[in-house]
Amino acid sequence: MNSKHTHRADLALLMIRIGIGTVFIAHALMHLQVGIGSLATLLGADLGFPLPNLFAWLTVFIELFGGIALVLGVASPVAAGLLSVISIITILTIKAKLGLIAKVGVGAELDIALLVGSLAVALQGAGWYSLDRKLGWFGAGREVYAAEDEA
Repeated sequence: MNSKHTHRADLALLMIRIGIGTVFIAHALMHLQVGIGSLATLLGADLGFPLPNLFAWLTVFIELFGGIALVLGVASPVAAGLLSVISIITILTIKAKLGLIAKVGVGAELDIALLVGSLAVALQGAGWYSLDRKLGWFGAGREVYAAEDEA
């Protein structure tokens, strides 16, 4: 093993990816179970988004497939970047009114944690324990990983 590289950071990235990805997958499945109409109504009637049905489906698509991508560690920076955008929009349009810890409902605390975790993966990449590394995608740390793969 390369003495300059330890796998602790990679294990941390794996845990972040699995945790964040699982929450986004569950959130997407909840929207599908309840029905996209409720999200579309929130986006359109309550928040004034144009094309609320399109944005509702796009949100669910990004949450579901972005979450799966994070768990698997495939196209992780792209998936995490898109999930970060979803988190930022949620925080600014819905949660900012409720505060960090809401007296009624859910405040921004979970969304902020999801945003920070997603940004960490978007900036750092998926790490050693990922399909990105195996496929040679998004080469963060490629030199270190290549030396260890050869060993």
